[in-house]
Amino acid sequence: MLKTNLYISKVTTLADGSVRLYVDTPELTPEAMAEIFLLKKSGECAAILQASPLDTKIVEATDLPIDGDKTPSQRLRGVLFRLWESENKPLKTFALYYDSKMEQIIEAIKSKLND
Repeated sequence: MLKTNLYISKVTTLADGSVRLYVDTPELTPEAMAEIFLLKKSGECAAILQASPLDTKIVEATDLPIDGDKTPSQRLRGVLFRLWESENKPLKTFALYYDSKMEQIIEAIKSKLND
């Protein structure tokens, strides 16, 4: 598994509705470069974690799953996505739905702190 910082330098839409991302990395080790070249046209899956400007070490600080295991937050997001799909609300994007549901969960837990 390759972990590195990257910067999305350009985004374009394609005729079929898909999106092309152009990414830049900091200088990489020869081993990391070799790993990236092996990924070319392989159809691999990637996760992009957005770092805050103050947190440039997010990848090192995050406990990433290994060998397909999911973190509890990834599992929760997946379940919320399936719930969103089953409710079939085309006017509400998943991002809005997710934010709304997470706020409900947070408020429910916070209310237990006041009990």
